[in-house]
Amino acid sequence: MPRFLFFLLFFLFSSTGFTQEFDQKILSKADKFFENKNYHKAEFFYDAYLLENNSCEVCFKTALCRYYTKRYEEAFKLFSEISENCEKKYSLPSFVFLSEIYLQINEPGLYISSLSNLERISDNNELKKKVLNDKVWFYLRFMKIEEARKEIGKTDLKTKSLLNFNELEKNIDILTKEKKSPFLSGVYSIVPGGGYLYCNRYKDAFFSFFINSLFAASAYEAFDNDMNLAGVLLSALTLGFYSGNIYGGIRAANVENNIYKARAFEELESRFRVKDLYKFKLEFKVDF
Repeated sequence: MPRFLFFLLFFLFSSTGFTQEFDQKILSKADKFFENKNYHKAEFFYDAYLLENNSCEVCFKTALCRYYTKRYEEAFKLFSEISENCEKKYSLPSFVFLSEIYLQINEPGLYISSLSNLERISDNNELKKKVLNDKVWFYLRFMKIEEARKEIGKTDLKTKSLLNFNELEKNIDILTKEKKSPFLSGVYSIVPGGGYLYCNRYKDAFFSFFINSLFAASAYEAFDNDMNLAGVLLSALTLGFYSGNIYGGIRAANVENNIYKARAFEELESRFRVKDLYKFKLEFKVDF
C-alpha cells in the first residue's frame, strides 16, 4: 500500500472516531441540561448534534425543549415531522404532544379531533386509557356533560374503576346545577338593581337603582315643566338604562353560575382525575 494512502486512511478513521466522541459529549451535555430543566441550553446542544446526525430520539428531545419553553409553533412543526417519519416509539408520544399544543393555543376543536385520531391509530392500551381520560375531562371542562357521559359509557368496568369514572358519575350532576336563576334575576330587575342585589353585587345594585331613578325623575320633571323635547330624550335614556339593568341582572346570574361551575369542575378534577396514566421513557423519564 502506498504510504500516502496509508496516511489518508489513518486520518479518516482518526477523524471519524474523534467526531463520534465529540458528538457523544455534546449529547451527554444536552441530556444533563434537560434533566435540570435548562431547556434553552439543552436545545442548543441537541440542535448542534443534529447538524451531523439523524436521530428520532434527539429530534423528540429538542421538540420537547421547545414545548416546555412554550414555543408551540416550533414544537408543533418538529412533532409533526416526528409523527410522520419516526417509529411508533416516538410518533405516538408526538401525537400526544400535538394534541396538547392544540389545547395550549386555544383550539379545542382540533384538540378533540387529534385525541380521537390518536385513539384510533394507537394499539397501546395505556395510551388509549389516557386519551379516554383526557377526552372525558375536556368535555367536562367545557360543560359538555352528555358528551362526557357517552365517553364514560364506552368503557368497561375495569377501566371505569381505574379512572375513577364510577365516583365521577355519582358527582357529575353538580356541573348541571345553577347557583342563581337568570330568569329570577331578570324578574327581580323589574325594580332597578334588583337582579344585581339577588346576585350579591351590591355596588352594581346601588349604581343601577341610582342612575335609573335619576333619569326617570329627570324625565318626569322635564314633562312636568313642559320641556317635552328634553323629556323625550331623557325618557329614551331612561329606557336604555332600564333595559341595560335587566340585561345586566340576567348576565350577572350567568356569571355567578359560570364561576360556580368552574369551581365545581376544579373540585371534581382534584378529587377524581387520575394522572400519570401513560409515561414515555427515553434515557430519562418524560411524564405527560
